[in-house]
Amino acid sequence: MKLILRSLILVLILGLSSTLWAQVPLPDTGKFSWEFYQAAMAGKTKRAAGQDVPVVSALLVTQEPATEDTLLLLESLGYTIVGTAGRFVQVQAPIDLFVDPIAGVGSVEFIVDVDFPPVADVMPPIGDIDAEAQGGDDEPRAHTSGTLVINADKVWESGHAGQGTKIAVIEWGYDTQNTFLSNRVPAPVYYSIRPVRQAPYYEAILGNSGSSDPDDREHGSACAMIAADVAPHAEIYLLSVDAGLYSLYIGWLRALEFAVRELEVDVVTTQIGWVDVTSGADGTGPLFDEIDRILARTNTLVTIAAGNHGGVNAAAHTGPGSASTWAYSASFVEDAVTARHVFDPGIETLTDRTSLWFTASAGDRVTILLEWDDWRTATRTVDLDLYLYDAKYATMPVAVRLAKHLGNTAKPVESLRRFVIPYTGTFAVVVENRGHKADDLPLTDVQFRLYFWNHDSSSRFEHHTKCGIVREVAASGNPQVIAVGAVDQDDLLVRTYSAGGPTFDGRQKPELYAPDGVRGFPYLKYDQSCGFQGTSASAPHVAGAVAILRSAAPEASPEKILAALRYGANVCDSDPCAGPVLLIDLLDAVEYLPAPEKKK
Repeated sequence: MKLILRSLILVLILGLSSTLWAQVPLPDTGKFSWEFYQAAMAGKTKRAAGQDVPVVSALLVTQEPATEDTLLLLESLGYTIVGTAGRFVQVQAPIDLFVDPIAGVGSVEFIVDVDFPPVADVMPPIGDIDAEAQGGDDEPRAHTSGTLVINADKVWESGHAGQGTKIAVIEWGYDTQNTFLSNRVPAPVYYSIRPVRQAPYYEAILGNSGSSDPDDREHGSACAMIAADVAPHAEIYLLSVDAGLYSLYIGWLRALEFAVRELEVDVVTTQIGWVDVTSGADGTGPLFDEIDRILARTNTLVTIAAGNHGGVNAAAHTGPGSASTWAYSASFVEDAVTARHVFDPGIETLTDRTSLWFTASAGDRVTILLEWDDWRTATRTVDLDLYLYDAKYATMPVAVRLAKHLGNTAKPVESLRRFVIPYTGTFAVVVENRGHKADDLPLTDVQFRLYFWNHDSSSRFEHHTKCGIVREVAASGNPQVIAVGAVDQDDLLVRTYSAGGPTFDGRQKPELYAPDGVRGFPYLKYDQSCGFQGTSASAPHVAGAVAILRSAAPEASPEKILAALRYGANVCDSDPCAGPVLLIDLLDAVEYLPAPEKKK
């Protein structure tokens, strides 16, 4: 009886609060994300009450690439510059300063977006990394199983093993005690990339001082070993970015710039991900602008993991206790009564057909990102809001993200990041057209995407989709950036979790596929029935393949290398998102390239 009474009271209170919320005009958040705006206004209240105000980091996006004058102006207003890359500037300041009527960034014309820096999205491999040789059934192997699947070993016999080429790996960190890497000839060279205030706005320090998290270091080492195994004579550069200090965008972009411009590598492979969106899935935005600038007039290729959010059960992919990752992509279908997206028109109950459910346990940290296709205009023309409800009590808002986008410059994104689930239960995600509900504007056809992470346990995301969910770097339209999907090395079928295209602007992704489920040397403690799974294992296979092709044809352009990889690929499956699945195979790819001219 007490439980029933308590539930009724809770429903009454929250229902009343929801009604009152609807009556209160929502603030114009301007350039700020909802989360940052709320925190900044709370800081302003603390300042007025004489309380301590926290100093926070913020990621600013500028109209044009930041200049020295830009940075000096921000410093004169009281902001400390942490790092900069292109249109991204990371600063530190008391949080209420950001909304100050005089010194706040809201009044700084060249600032177009303000948000908290993103957090890392790391999908660690199963088990621990160990450098001793070990294969299935306790039989040692000379090389990883993925190397053999793409026939790299057979190409070595023709004298092409990556000699004269350079591979850079960008990760959070590496295990420097890994003897497979340390005993390699040539030995890998470690760099730690640190953004700084002075031009060229980064330092490249010899040594690995990136993340101290063992999972991060094992993940980086695993990816590096695959690339090194495929191209055994290539020079390997292992670049670490400290995710704890700097914005991931800034650190990653500076590492890419160092690898491409200073080291002049042939290929960069990176499996770094972040739980945020700063550029559109149509290939436009500040992140892609900077990638294009760095790669311009170079022969460097970038192989990037397509992502593992195509619908993955944590236990099947990363082992018990790891995050589950899901996504949903669709064109917005508006319910005429509620202005909410209809996830399933076949359901009679209004609240059910306009919501997407997931289950979670008390204390789980979940992240939900909502992105829509409205990147190509200077100011937003579409405004979508994100709600999280208790699925049982449809009027019970657990969390909301309600930034005002119409007419503002803030990115077309609403984000609920690492939200702590208050109690065990089933929750409903709702996407609402604020432009229609608040401003009576009809919604034109718009695509949107939801990305979901449960960082602590496995949660199934209702109505998830596999197609149309590649994001951030993998959605790049630059021909030198290759998104790589994952194929099970045993049955050569596309992994269910491997994210697919198309992009918002209709480009097919991924361009290529490579093996995962890698077993054998040097994965001593890996579950031999599963191996190292995920697109993180696939991308470095392609990086090693690029090095082999470049060693066979040193003058080959990036376009020629990609054409060779596609020519030599085996059509091993049919992906409903991307059509024929092209699994790289180096035998025919090498034959496609012209032989280098002999010196007279």
